[in-house]
Amino acid sequence: GGAELAARAMSATSMSASGAVLMAVVLNYFRFVRFTPQVLCNALLSGLVSITASCTIVELWSALLIGAVGCLICSAAEKLVTQGRVDDPLPAFAVH
Repeated sequence: GGAELAARAMSATSMSASGAVLMAVVLNYFRFVRFTPQVLCNALLSGLVSITASCTIVELWSALLIGAVGCLICSAAEKLVTQGRVDDPLPAFAVH
């Protein structure tokens, strides 16, 4: 029913965001040995963006993986935007 679908969407969305934040923590620990609120917020948003289309049809383990991969893609996109000297005051382009 509708309640089960809503619960599945909520759980998968939370797991994806968690996977993205965990990946950001690992990446930034090995790259910079520090964490900033901006990095963690962008990771959280990338996890939410990554799972949006499939939140009702994926298992929880795959939602965690989708969020982690979304964080990797966001991190690579942020690097490309920086190298390309694109004027983006907030890394909103890379997140989306």
